[in-house]
Amino acid sequence: NNSKNAFLRLIKSLQNSSCFWKSFWIFLGFTVVLIATIATSIYVTKSIIQKNR
Repeated sequence: NNSKNAFLRLIKSLQNSSCFWKSFWIFLGFTVVLIATIATSIYVTKSIIQKNR
């Protein structure tokens, strides 16, 4: 729920921002963090599955 609120705040800040590039870089950074988090969780899950075998 907390991450959802942060996401909604991010969307509101993007809508309020008149500067396109500022919002673009914020969105790009958010996407990179999201992809890195997903990749890390997949890597950790695979390593745990291999350890259990």
